[in-house]
Amino acid sequence: MPIAEELTASFEKLKETIPTVKSIADYDPDGELSGIKAITYEGVPYNGMRTKTFAYLSVPEVKTGEKLPAVVLIHGGGGHAFACWVKMWNDRGYAAIAMDTTGYMPGKKNAGSREVSEENEWVHELTGVFAEEGYVPSPLNDGMSTSDQPMENQWMYHAISSAILAGNILRNHPCIDSDKIGVTGISWGGVICSLLLGYDQRFAFSVPVYSSGFLGEGLSDLNQIFTRPEVKMSWLAERNFDNVKLPVLWLAWNDDSAFSIQPNSLSYSATALNHANTRLSIKNLMYHSHEHGWKPEEIYAFADAQINGGDQFPKITVQPNGRKFSFPVECGKDVRITGATGYYICEPMAYSNFDKFGYGEYSFMKQSWQTIDCDVQDNRLISGVFPDTCVSYYIEIAFTLNKQELVISTVFVDLQ
Repeated sequence: MPIAEELTASFEKLKETIPTVKSIADYDPDGELSGIKAITYEGVPYNGMRTKTFAYLSVPEVKTGEKLPAVVLIHGGGGHAFACWVKMWNDRGYAAIAMDTTGYMPGKKNAGSREVSEENEWVHELTGVFAEEGYVPSPLNDGMSTSDQPMENQWMYHAISSAILAGNILRNHPCIDSDKIGVTGISWGGVICSLLLGYDQRFAFSVPVYSSGFLGEGLSDLNQIFTRPEVKMSWLAERNFDNVKLPVLWLAWNDDSAFSIQPNSLSYSATALNHANTRLSIKNLMYHSHEHGWKPEEIYAFADAQINGGDQFPKITVQPNGRKFSFPVECGKDVRITGATGYYICEPMAYSNFDKFGYGEYSFMKQSWQTIDCDVQDNRLISGVFPDTCVSYYIEIAFTLNKQELVISTVFVDLQ
């Protein structure tokens, strides 16, 4: 069976699987994180062995007969199951599950209470209360280097599987509304999230942060992983974007070290016609980390809009395509556009390894963004002119929704 068909068949089967869940009370967080539960659940086989996935799960109390919305939280590279991330969503009225996609188990109580881990806070082995005969941890994030191996040996297969199963755990909970479960992922978690959408359309919303599909079209070092033949065979999210019928917020940093913005823009364009509420938000000065990745209010406002209905983010009905532009925007009655800014560069975008923003030597965009102010007319028309030196641009639209200051963006336009 071709790998694409094998993956589809396996994920379809997983969508009907309610995994075996075990409570690990010794590792339930305490203090500010009390009420969050430590659990393990059975994943897919690895090298013929059964696997365990660790997760934090929290379902706040509800009145009899009521049900909560919920969200699956997918961490990025170097991250783990973050109890603090679960609490952020709990505080906003959501149940949440955050699982470790790389086979790690907590080495001590309150692991995952912040982004930066202490020594021995996480261990990639099954010891103590996690030990069970016949089980092994799921594989580490190998940067897609196992993409030429059998499906069950590939890290990405396990990562996507863990997210599907986490969603099933939420759907099987009596206090959760199975029609109001979303998913978000940060960095590598955004890669997983973008791939997941092509196989599992049961989510009420999705927010991939930093990453997207079309990663082979990007310019950073990490993007280039997705030009490898073995990766292209199995793990191009865009191959299944026709299946993505749910609302997606593609959220990007305009100066990212790991992902250039072309793929985010292409992913938005490929999915926007599939659902009226899909949006693109390219943010300036966002920076790249888990803490920066779960901070933007756009994530939570977008989730609330899909779950609760009412006014949505403004909709750009016609995208700009030239140096001089004028395009319409549709807004709900309680949405107010507060400004629009054009971001542009004066030479073709290129990436190289150097220190930018104090991150150390990473693959960064060599150019710096310049800006122009755009005209906003009657809360529905954006216009302006970029200078003759502009070779590429996008336009940020600032707006208020439920008293929150948020931004959406046009696609990235290349004038060359």
